[in-house]
Amino acid sequence: MSNRDDEDNERGERADADYRVGDNHPPRHTQFPPGVSGNPKGRPKGSTNLRTRVQQGLRKTVTVNKGGRPVRMAVVDVISNRVLESSMKGDFKAIHFVLQSEQEAAEVQTASRGEA
Repeated sequence: MSNRDDEDNERGERADADYRVGDNHPPRHTQFPPGVSGNPKGRPKGSTNLRTRVQQGLRKTVTVNKGGRPVRMAVVDVISNRVLESSMKGDFKAIHFVLQSEQEAAEVQTASRGEA
């Protein structure tokens, strides 16, 4: 071995001697080496997270009966109609949700006007 290799070995041994294994400090021999990924294959292509799946589900069209006739609507439209109908019937949670949504929409609109 060369003199440089001896220095590297001594430095590594000293670093291991000073290193304390414990909570959030795994043994050095079990750690990933520098520059090596802990997930080499990565996320598979085409995989979706929960938010994406919910958004896709909200855009789906379904057939509902409205006034005795079948009508095709997006799921998000069905949900919004039901919330509005509940609020008109006096459901306080639905009323609060509708008013809060309207207020947030107005604030976003005001903010976008201020930026333009």
